[in-house]
Amino acid sequence: MQKVILSSDALKAGLKKLSQAISKKSVMPVLQNVLCKVSEGHMEMISSDLELTIKLVLEVEAKESFQFLLPFEFVSKIVGILKVQPIAIEVETSRVALRAEHDLFEIGGFEGAELYPAVPDIPKKNRTILNNELLFWLGRAMDTVSSDENRPAMMKACLDIKAESLTIASTNATMLFTKVAAVESANVDQLLITPKVAKVLEGFAEAEVFWHKKQIAFKSSHMTVIATRHEDKFPDYKVVIPDFKANLTLERSVLVEALEKSSLSSSTLTTVFLTRGKETQTIYFETFDQDLDRKILIDITGDYTGTVDQVAINPKSMLTLLKQVDFGEISLHIEKPASPVLISSTEDAGYLSLLVPYKIND
Repeated sequence: MQKVILSSDALKAGLKKLSQAISKKSVMPVLQNVLCKVSEGHMEMISSDLELTIKLVLEVEAKESFQFLLPFEFVSKIVGILKVQPIAIEVETSRVALRAEHDLFEIGGFEGAELYPAVPDIPKKNRTILNNELLFWLGRAMDTVSSDENRPAMMKACLDIKAESLTIASTNATMLFTKVAAVESANVDQLLITPKVAKVLEGFAEAEVFWHKKQIAFKSSHMTVIATRHEDKFPDYKVVIPDFKANLTLERSVLVEALEKSSLSSSTLTTVFLTRGKETQTIYFETFDQDLDRKILIDITGDYTGTVDQVAINPKSMLTLLKQVDFGEISLHIEKPASPVLISSTEDAGYLSLLVPYKIND
């Protein structure tokens, strides 16, 4: 019998990360399992759906090298209900047993670790580094990706890599998020990152990024994520960003509260009146839900220096953009009623978002 001992908490956290590469509809039954490779003091755990492969390394107690399969769904349920404690995984031929303090779970029929697909090699042609801040913004960018399967490129965030800078961009055609930061890279390219990959990268302090024509890899001290590179072309987001000056400064929390109130009705349209209270530095919000015969009126303090009388927005969309950031103050750039509304902040010159307004009927 071969045995490895590890914390139930570590196993639970590891399976949560690995879940992003487990597919319930895989044509290969072996991929419903996690491949475990044990060596003295360490255990590699691998999951794959053939497009995304995740490998993480856990510290364990083990005296010999061996490998085995763990059924992902069943073991996830086990560690989900166990209190934090050591778990011994005992492997004998085609049986695996999980032994806790007062519990024993035996699983039969688990030969075939050798049938598990090989982990792809890390592409070493191109390389850059994402620090903790950029990984944070990559996660936030996923809030504004599209859910439209007819626009597959927009269902991902873009890492637009230049020689001395990197822009993280995401859009669903009505909202656009961008964040620019200084990085060094010998290669210019655009990498599209899926929400699944971004989810795995949550909590990374830093990640090396490697890529070539067919694959992208992210590597930290304890985890490697390798994804198939898709041929989708991300839209040219820069051409839709106008050069408008900021003309309305607001406390972000105050604007968020006003928009949340505006969203209480099922209506998706809020008209923001900008010049009506210009002398008193007041901005008025009006939501009228014709279907349910509801009207919401809200006013907040704001310093507006523009000339546009009013603009119609989707309050839930603007809330999405505002909740991507944690700034104290934000600035809106409002040039024309039908032109995009830009959102920026003096607290971060690299941040800029955009919201397409509704057309106001005359």
